[in-house]
Amino acid sequence: MFRKILVANRGEIAVRAFRAATELGITTVAVFPYEDRHAEYRAKSDESYEIGERGHPVRAYLDVAGIIAAARHADADAVYPGYGFLSENPDLAQACEDAGIAFIGPTHEILKLTGNKARAIEAAREAGLPTLKGSDPSDDIDTLVAAAEEVGFPVFVKAVSGGGGRGMRRVEERAGLRDALGEAMREAESAFGDSRMYLEQAVMRPRHIEVQVLADATGEVIHLYERDCSVQRRHQKVVEIAPAPNLDPELRQQICDDAVKFARHINYLNAGTVEFLLGEDGRYVFIEMNPRIQVEHTVTEEVTNIDLVSSQIRIAGGETLADLGLSQDAVQVRGAALQCRITTEDPANGFRPDTGTISVYRTPGGAGIRLDGGVVFAGATVGAHFDSMLVKVTCRGSDLRSAARRAYRALTEFRVRGVSTNIRFLEAVITDPDFLAGRTTTSFIDERPHLLRYHIPADRGTKLLTYLAEMSVNRPNGEPRTYLRPRRKLPVLSPEVASAPPPSGSRQRLLEVGPVQWAAELRAQTAVAVTDTTFRDAHQSLLATRVRTRDLLHVAPVIARTLPQLFTVEAWGGATYDVALRFLKEDAWQQVSCSP
Repeated sequence: MFRKILVANRGEIAVRAFRAATELGITTVAVFPYEDRHAEYRAKSDESYEIGERGHPVRAYLDVAGIIAAARHADADAVYPGYGFLSENPDLAQACEDAGIAFIGPTHEILKLTGNKARAIEAAREAGLPTLKGSDPSDDIDTLVAAAEEVGFPVFVKAVSGGGGRGMRRVEERAGLRDALGEAMREAESAFGDSRMYLEQAVMRPRHIEVQVLADATGEVIHLYERDCSVQRRHQKVVEIAPAPNLDPELRQQICDDAVKFARHINYLNAGTVEFLLGEDGRYVFIEMNPRIQVEHTVTEEVTNIDLVSSQIRIAGGETLADLGLSQDAVQVRGAALQCRITTEDPANGFRPDTGTISVYRTPGGAGIRLDGGVVFAGATVGAHFDSMLVKVTCRGSDLRSAARRAYRALTEFRVRGVSTNIRFLEAVITDPDFLAGRTTTSFIDERPHLLRYHIPADRGTKLLTYLAEMSVNRPNGEPRTYLRPRRKLPVLSPEVASAPPPSGSRQRLLEVGPVQWAAELRAQTAVAVTDTTFRDAHQSLLATRVRTRDLLHVAPVIARTLPQLFTVEAWGGATYDVALRFLKEDAWQQVSCSP
């Protein structure tokens, strides 16, 4: 077993890996760019190291050399990639191998194959799996436009190194293809550093079914059954379900068997997901394999009671499926589970990601509720650099309806203030009658515009508390009735006044007439004798005003010339000695004796 694992990721998947490693008795290491220095996931690791260049946080997580250097510095003997960023990049796996560090995932050869979607489809055909008609990969728009005629419309534009719906567009007719290719290429280049695209025949209103597989170094492969990930928006999954509802048992077995067949054909190792589209006619086709852990892996864990991340680590450490106590016959599905992805997207504003500071964060709990997060707490700042997901909510029950009821209850218990979220939208989705009946396709959200017509909470509680705090702290006496106009400039002594000696004051009168007459004149005068304590208060309130002796010496000539009528100026107080000694590092007695 490994001694120390560096997690080359952030957020909830980093926390998930830290927890699994800790349960296995392994020391954990986090890496973070400067912008993530306050992120909560750092506190879940045993060690953490800053990487990357300030101002470029995403680039830091894509820096293979930087991550390997951090792993060497931390003396880690394994790297866990999570999902996204470098998780499907063969360069990281190769760099780990060259550095003598274990990569917790497939080999770099497998990553090269599965990371190239077009090559993966070709391998699926070789393995005997049904596939869609598609084009060869290319980064030339003219070549892809010409290939579209053979594929036929509608088509999907897909990034060769894509994932998570990025670099993917559906195009209905030739007129929109060139623009869609340009947009998808730019998105893929930014997300994956690879602008190559390929075209794939589009299936109308399909279900998105994916099968979780585990494979060890001996060639043994098992499946952990399937998930339904059909509820999507712009090709990004919103809600995932395990097992897939209303799936014929014979068809389920065929799909799962094909997933295992494909994994064996490419000599797959570790955890992966084989993805299919299931048409309305009952026919299915292979679309891709994700050679990593999936965001939605939690629903499979809940219905099979198998820890996928722990399994990844143990398989990478050399254990077999038999060592893990896993065999195909031993894998059983119990009940149902669904996962909701809570994001800072604003459904009322075209699902644009929101940014800001989270002022209130309250989570649900209770039976059957699982939360996976890593960057969320009251006071956390949600920036624009990373994915908008805040937390994953996974709920289980005896069937889909009972899991959905728990999920709805959990969503209503959430309180997130300071940023917009998609919580109300998710509530509308999981209470839709067709969703509860298991009648979902990849067009589910697009065909139901009413899902966006929901009540937006007024947030009365937070507004009331904010008002009370404002009134209590900043305006305890009500609205101000007098408004002072600030001076445009601070008063400045004219050169003539500044160069002349200060006017005589009470001290000079004392020296002139002596203490007896001076005291008699004081008792006889009708004007109020004013003692100014500003100097004393400023000096002994160092921590509040940062006023030092030298600052007072700069001010003293101005006071002497502009306020000679003052009776006395109190420049020293009892606390002044303490401040002088402890904070100013000055000799208080010397300062008193030499003060003007």
